[in-house]
Amino acid sequence: MAANGTLLQHSGNVVSSFRFTPGIGVSPGQYQVLLDYNVSAKAYVATIGTNDTANVPPAGEVSVAPRTLTPNAVFVQTRSSSGSASDRPFHLVIAN
Repeated sequence: MAANGTLLQHSGNVVSSFRFTPGIGVSPGQYQVLLDYNVSAKAYVATIGTNDTANVPPAGEVSVAPRTLTPNAVFVQTRSSSGSASDRPFHLVIAN
């Protein structure tokens, strides 16, 4: 996913994705990825990365968790290397 929330490459199971708009209670770098099946009991792996062959992605950190009350979605938070909430591109794998 691009830093702005746009899907770059994805499996057919991905329904949609978006970046939450920063504001009260919402930090930069917060995303939701919605799938067409229940992923609440699956394993999630995320890394900072992009499929843009002309750029190396910025350094940073990423974490992923089940989306509260939405069993077919995950919540992703990206941060800069210093730990500040920051928009970053990332790769996400959900394993059965």
